[in-house]
Amino acid sequence: EQELSALRESQQTSQSSAAAETDMLRAQVKSLQDDSSQLQQDKAQLEASQAQAASAASAAAAQEQQQLQERCANLEQELSALRESQQTSQSSAAAETDMLRAQVKSLQDDSSQLQQDKAQLEASQAQAASAASAAAAQEQQQLQERCANLEQELSAL
Repeated sequence: EQELSALRESQQTSQSSAAAETDMLRAQVKSLQDDSSQLQQDKAQLEASQAQAASAASAAAAQEQQQLQERCANLEQELSALRESQQTSQSSAAAETDMLRAQVKSLQDDSSQLQQDKAQLEASQAQAASAASAAAAQEQQQLQERCANLEQELSAL
């Protein structure tokens, strides 16, 4: 009877210990699941933020390009008008002709500068997109590694 009583007491102790360990493991699993859920939310927010930043950069670049194109068109119209004026005023004095030539040169310089600015803007836009993409890829890699680690911990439990 004493042996039976000792076995029952030992069994109750083992069951209590196993129940406590099970509760602790369940708490750890819940914590890991919460962490994984938070990581997924963070990843979604990061992706949304990245898309929004790329969209804003693209919109800003498109607006700048549109302004440059409009300015070029205006300069081309002004240059065309100046050339026409020059042709109709060939009988004018040499000073007026020199002045018009100087204006044409200035407009051509402005047009050339605008083309250079446009090329620089396009290069800058490509560089910014590349940097944003690299940063997002790195963040995604880190999140994937963290999720993989959490999954390993979870499966180990």
